[in-house]
Amino acid sequence: MVLEKGLNVKIVLLPEGEDPDSYALKVGTTAFQHYLKAQAQDFITFKATLLMQSAQEDPIRKAGAIREIVQSIAVIPDAVKRAVLTQQCSKLLGIDEAVLNAEQNKLIFQKEQEQRRRGERSLHAHTASMMLASKSEPGHKLEDSIKAYERESIRMLLSYGNAPIEDEKLLYSYLLQELEEVHFRTPEYRKIMEHFQHQLDRGNVADATYFIQHQDEAMRKTAIDLTASPYEVSDHWEEQHQIYTAKEEDDLHQTVFKNILRLKLRLIQQLIEENRAGLQNKLEPEEEDKLLQIHTALKQSETSIAHQLGIVIW
Repeated sequence: MVLEKGLNVKIVLLPEGEDPDSYALKVGTTAFQHYLKAQAQDFITFKATLLMQSAQEDPIRKAGAIREIVQSIAVIPDAVKRAVLTQQCSKLLGIDEAVLNAEQNKLIFQKEQEQRRRGERSLHAHTASMMLASKSEPGHKLEDSIKAYERESIRMLLSYGNAPIEDEKLLYSYLLQELEEVHFRTPEYRKIMEHFQHQLDRGNVADATYFIQHQDEAMRKTAIDLTASPYEVSDHWEEQHQIYTAKEEDDLHQTVFKNILRLKLRLIQQLIEENRAGLQNKLEPEEEDKLLQIHTALKQSETSIAHQLGIVIW
């Protein structure tokens, strides 16, 4: 419970038959303080040493001891601490670090699953209709978010593709580079992206006008819809009232950067949901381990992108 709260736990063993009070009286305050500093060891190392001594050469007891140690590491919320302790225990226990990580990832995933199930039970107790709504909303919300961020990416590409954003780099070059491995889910936006890339391969940088005048009716309508601004503050209004209004072209680099991050975050979250659904099936151990490894990698990517956006992911 203490480890789960993120506290640093140290263990000190006193000589046989002694308690803190009796030993401090026997050796004196200064010597007692020195003893505490010299003998203190972190809880995980202490537990690993103790259990392995009791297991000795019994392979069954050794396997059980290793699982107990991994369970203690898995509850620590700090991923860096978990990694350091896993590395230490790998050397101490004489077992491959990858094996400990795989077991640890399985425990963390099981905990997440249990928390999710508790949440679902709570929703069910609140109201059956709310439960049904909550089951259907996450997938739809993710799809809607992905579509919105894909739309914004294409709008920025058509509206400001040739605009310089940083170190004389053009926006279209930066955007395409960042989205190189991203496969657009929305057909109409994917079609424009592919056509833009096709034109670029031929040495042409297509802009909004190109797509608005395109013979393909679907692309033409999409381009018009994306680039039609509902309102615009006139320069005359700003001069008259001495009020400056920020325009999106004033900070294009940050605007496109954050939109790309949000799109990637939603795509990763959708992959997490799809991977989680796969883990609900009856799987062979090898398949389950593979999906658990994928889950861990996706969660790490999700956390990294969320950190860049300044948001917290649970």
